[in-house]
Amino acid sequence: MRRTVAVLFMIVVLGVTACGGGNSFAANLKSNFLNACEQQGSPSPCECALKQIEAHVSQSTFEASERAQAQGASPPKWQLDAARACKIIK
Repeated sequence: MRRTVAVLFMIVVLGVTACGGGNSFAANLKSNFLNACEQQGSPSPCECALKQIEAHVSQSTFEASERAQAQGASPPKWQLDAARACKIIK
């Protein structure tokens, strides 16, 4: 399941063309995240996870994490915490 979460987030980052900062992600990042996540299940947990992530990490941190995961790194704790909190993974 960890791999599924990592792949979801990697898909999101690969679709991002604009960079942003702070805790409000660019509209296209949000859209890409939700579209990729909703392919795996219902919209509510995906929206929840997005809100959790935005509340705890900046867009640049999120993007840096995705680049690292694309090279084989494990998902960070904050990413797994959001997925668990929103019932995407157990």
